[in-house]
Amino acid sequence: MTSQGFREWEESFGAGKHIRIAPGKRLTLDAQLDPSNPLTERIPAADENKYLGIRDAKDWRNPYQIVRVDGFEIVGVTDPGSPLTIDALVATLEGLPDSAWPYGRVIAAQESSIVGGQSDQPRINASRDLLVQRLSQLGLIVNF
Repeated sequence: MTSQGFREWEESFGAGKHIRIAPGKRLTLDAQLDPSNPLTERIPAADENKYLGIRDAKDWRNPYQIVRVDGFEIVGVTDPGSPLTIDALVATLEGLPDSAWPYGRVIAAQESSIVGGQSDQPRINASRDLLVQRLSQLGLIVNF
């Protein structure tokens, strides 16, 4: 028994569990499904030994986000002219191949250096907080 976004029901792993229902009868099952997390299920935990010595952004190999006033950008992956919403960012990260995560579940992020004025900073701060919150829920470490 499965449902998109959830792990397979523990009683159905492998060969499954047969349930016989007589013709014309009904059976209600209460199957508790645990939410799945595509990243934690296929990407190993962050390995600090692989990335802590990196000092230049050009040497970074995992996903790299820019927090902008109008959304988010994944450098080298998404169009800088079309910022992502947080939901689109999460979906894009979940869709990246395993090879995009050589350091494990860690991303680099920075705030955009292009702002229209002081009034933009609170919006960037709010976006930054949202980024950290959502990606932490996915098991990702966010390094600014």
